[in-house]
Amino acid sequence: MKILHVSPHVGGGVGTVVSNMLKFFSHHSLYQHELACLDKLRPESIYFLTSLNIGYIDDIAADLVQLKCILDKSDIVVLHWWNHPLAGYFLYKLKMMGPLRLVIWCHISGLNEPNVIPNDVIEISDRFIFTSPLSFGAKSLKCISYLQKCKLSWIWSTRGVEYMNVCDNKTQEETVRLLYVGNLDYAKVSSTFFEIAEALCNTNVLLDIVGPKNEIFLADLSKSSVSKYICYHGFIDEAEKCRLLQAADIFLYPLAPHHYGTCDQSIQEAMAYGVVPIVYANSMEKYMIDDHSTGFIANTAFDFISKAKELIRDRALRCKISQNCQIFSQSAYTLSGLLESWDLVLTKALDLPKTIKTFLNTSEDDLGYQLFLSTVPSISDELQLLSVNSIPASDLDVEYIFDSYFKTGQQTSPGKSSIKQFLEYFPRDAKLSQLALLIDPSIQKS
Repeated sequence: MKILHVSPHVGGGVGTVVSNMLKFFSHHSLYQHELACLDKLRPESIYFLTSLNIGYIDDIAADLVQLKCILDKSDIVVLHWWNHPLAGYFLYKLKMMGPLRLVIWCHISGLNEPNVIPNDVIEISDRFIFTSPLSFGAKSLKCISYLQKCKLSWIWSTRGVEYMNVCDNKTQEETVRLLYVGNLDYAKVSSTFFEIAEALCNTNVLLDIVGPKNEIFLADLSKSSVSKYICYHGFIDEAEKCRLLQAADIFLYPLAPHHYGTCDQSIQEAMAYGVVPIVYANSMEKYMIDDHSTGFIANTAFDFISKAKELIRDRALRCKISQNCQIFSQSAYTLSGLLESWDLVLTKALDLPKTIKTFLNTSEDDLGYQLFLSTVPSISDELQLLSVNSIPASDLDVEYIFDSYFKTGQQTSPGKSSIKQFLEYFPRDAKLSQLALLIDPSIQKS
């Protein structure tokens, strides 16, 4: 039986999960697993896949003939989904692809816009799997039908900690090493990051930062009063990341309240290495961490700094929580557990008939526009009025939209389901282009 995994890309945390699960599944699963990427892969993603000896097809969204061919040969299609423009495009094109079985693994929480879960996405699926049970609390699920609810379940997302090269004991240096690993976009990391860093870093407390280059974040780093105590590493290979994790004492992880994570891979890796996490009291973090047992949860920047200072001072406390983290991670975040859950889902899905899938009753000319509106349901009516009537952004009646929503982290980001990202993939969508220019006059069509 052939299982085709389809993903917009395999970068970041999702890519790490997908790549590692496919590597493990290729040796242990009941089924044959294959990978197709909708977008053209970046060099680092190709390197990662080839280093794991995982076969793949990339840029498949650009070749609908080949896409139909591989879909026809698949017994089940597993879509790794979040509100990425190409994921929406893929679902829209399925009506041309013939009958299939579709299982969607949702890699966002659904708790905050634009990382919501539109009902249409649940409707088109045969089975809809969350990466964390916290997604059952999403507002959009309150109005779904009984049949849609029957499709829902969850499988804990993990890259697998059992194969990490973890030493038994931390080094006992006098210098305390802080570490952040993750996206440096303010759509993910909190704007209080440098306030916290400046309160903690000194000659005896150093901070390593690992993450893809982000100009705004790096500009803030260069202006920081403690930049000499911070080392930015950029994109690094797994061996170097493991070295930093092994050397680190505290995982400094203040995320924005609107972040898009569900079962954060960086937290899992830190816990596996015994690096004690300090986080904000966001929904995901509170679900993953037991306060004062497997990490610290803070309510404010002041609280975050206070708890970090306590850990910095108290080595015995760090060691105790470090051990707790490692014990917990080895029971919760394994590929063997992931495989067992997925084989059960896939076996049950094979009993379902293949059917034609239809997604969004709209013209392809304004598909990007409709997909973007589905990510911002709380203001979609107002945005449609804007785009229809070409109301200027300075109009007092709509000014609150721009101040309270489009000047926040998730929409100033060029990616992560922002209007800039949708325009990148749908540059000829006239409605989307018009709306984008109203929201941000600096946006230019590509």
